Amino acid sequence: MSEKEILVARLKKLKSKQLIDVEFNVYVPANDISMVMPMEIGLQMGGADSGKIALSPDGESIRYLLENVKDADVGPFGKTEMRHEIDGADARHLLGCTIEGVDLVVERGVPIGLELQLSNGSRLLALNAGDQMVVRVNGDHPILHEPGIAREIVL
Repeated sequence: MSEKEILVARLKKLKSKQLIDVEFNVYVPANDISMVMPMEIGLQMGGADSGKIALSPDGESIRYLLENVKDADVGPFGKTEMRHEIDGADARHLLGCTIEGVDLVVERGVPIGLELQLSNGSRLLALNAGDQMVVRVNGDHPILHEPGIAREIVL
């Protein structure tokens, strides 16, 4: 199976799952603690489908891994830490909601992002921006309107 097929298969299992917790794993550079970069989004659902939305090593695509998000100390470079809020995106009001839909954001057939639609009408958008993740809760992003960007409905 291709990476995209694996991603779609994992995302399909999220249908009707209830979110127990949503956390953003952010990188905080040692030389500028005011510059916070989202790296992963942890989704806890109380079951085998809990995991994280993460950047792929290819620097372009996005993936859903069946593993937990962890803090890390990266020595003189900084650290990662878990937060419920990032850049005004607050995940606490998503807790208790069920996942009703998932769209992939695709460029040239490559999944560069995904959006979860939740039972309370909220949306959680994650896009790969190369070395960091763009995250929006109930927000839009200009890349979604660029030529060559398409949405593929997963569920």
